Amino acid sequence: MKKRILSALLALVLVLGSMPQASRAWNGAATMEPQVDGGVYQIGSAKELAWFRDHVNSGNFAAKAALTEDIDLQGNAWLPIGSIGDGYVTTYYSGTFDGQGHAIYGLSINAGYNHAGFFGYVKDSAYIKNLRIEQASIESSANNVGGIVGTFANGTIENCSFSGSVTNSKSSTGYAGGSVGYTGLSKDTLPPIKACATFGAISGPYAGVITGDSKFSAPIECSYNSGSVTGAPLAG
Repeated sequence: MKKRILSALLALVLVLGSMPQASRAWNGAATMEPQVDGGVYQIGSAKELAWFRDHVNSGNFAAKAALTEDIDLQGNAWLPIGSIGDGYVTTYYSGTFDGQGHAIYGLSINAGYNHAGFFGYVKDSAYIKNLRIEQASIESSANNVGGIVGTFANGTIENCSFSGSVTNSKSSTGYAGGSVGYTGLSKDTLPPIKACATFGAISGPYAGVITGDSKFSAPIECSYNSGSVTGAPLAG
């Protein structure tokens, strides 16, 4: 009998040890510094992701990161990486962020500022890749709102996907895109978007399935949409 009880207890310990830990829950404010491997922050929880966001926004714009697990933000309000919510471009992201095929779930933004997205303002040699944004709700009443990046001035976005909703509620001139709100600021940059997909509902005055505007972007390569787009005066 004692052996059976001990075996049952051992099995319970093994089961509990394999379950997600309560410490992975995120209250929207708590942060925790992630480990670093070869100069790259290894991010495996919402607390670590929030720490990295604050680290970038405090002036470490070229910081590098890689996701090691799927992360659930649980609908808590998110301030973009590379934006402090003031609508200016003194804060930005120019590093390498590798999702390694992992997903960010439950991203929620309800903003009144420019450059709203998981990343806010992205420029220079930024490289965002292998990232999935799932079950997101992103809205802004200002310019340039995107599922992955609000404003994409320069860099590369590759092999990323978005599902959820992106809404620009500005009355007449706002841009909304499934991957990027506004792409390229001048003919000297022409940033590329490669192999990206949108599975969601995109709406705004100027709305696009991949990007709300791409006047100065490189040709969008091998990208895909399976959602809806609504815009007035322009949708595409």
